[in-house]
Amino acid sequence: MKYLVTPAPHRYSRSTITDMYITIAIGVFGCVLCGIINYKLNAIYILLACMSACVITEILFSLINYKKPFMDYSFLVTGLVLTSIMPINIPWYFACIAGFIAIASKYLFGGLGNNLFNPAALSRSIIGVMLAGMSFDYFGGDTPLGILLTGDKSLINLNDLVLGNSVSAIGTGCIVLILVLCVIALALKLIKWENILFSVAGFALMVCIFMGGKNVIPMLMSGSFVFVVVFMLQDPTTSSYGFSARCLNALLFGVLAGTMMSKNIMGETAVFLALLITNVFSPAWDRLLLVFHKGVKKHD
Repeated sequence: MKYLVTPAPHRYSRSTITDMYITIAIGVFGCVLCGIINYKLNAIYILLACMSACVITEILFSLINYKKPFMDYSFLVTGLVLTSIMPINIPWYFACIAGFIAIASKYLFGGLGNNLFNPAALSRSIIGVMLAGMSFDYFGGDTPLGILLTGDKSLINLNDLVLGNSVSAIGTGCIVLILVLCVIALALKLIKWENILFSVAGFALMVCIFMGGKNVIPMLMSGSFVFVVVFMLQDPTTSSYGFSARCLNALLFGVLAGTMMSKNIMGETAVFLALLITNVFSPAWDRLLLVFHKGVKKHD
């Protein structure tokens, strides 16, 4: 018996990978559009910078590798996700650098399906380190996460966090919109419920330990944690395949993100660093739980 072995992402339905990426891109664009409504021209400039850099880099590396450009729409999703997690006042040329890093990192690992790290998370983490953890100036003021960790917690308004009226990255502030998109993605089977449940459980546990139970909800809604769980942790290329492996992977991410955010390690960049560390262990969980990597899997 012969098995067809192909790189991730895999899609077990009649819809194609292109259909999947287009659907995800539409959802993420909703978050970007919310940011444009809130932040006007600044958000548009960053969107144009990120998308232009992603498109140009995609064409460049496709030509270098003798491949037809735009064979899939992963670059579109990467550009929109990257725009969503960019601080609103970041210089446009840093947005261009971020777009280049994101697409280049995918090709340096061998192309789509072979990249170890989520491209947008890797790019955002590098930019965060380059800009010393992203100062409040790049976000246009004190972020909810910064206030929770170093300021007067009474200034936090949960309604503002839910509706996206607080200082945030371009597309990560409106929690209610992200949750609506999450429900739609679950209904379309684009994301897995276990990733959400176990990552939130791990995050809540660590916040309870380090900051107390009353801070769990505000911490969940601050930073970019919810956006990352819905749109980045679920990346089919860098996540685990088996059910048990996905649960362990999500739990690890939640624990790391909760710990790093509670301890104010790298500020707003913490959640992306946590995701990168999680990506390193994703293949290991599959091997540990007897799931065949990049091919047919044994049921858990």
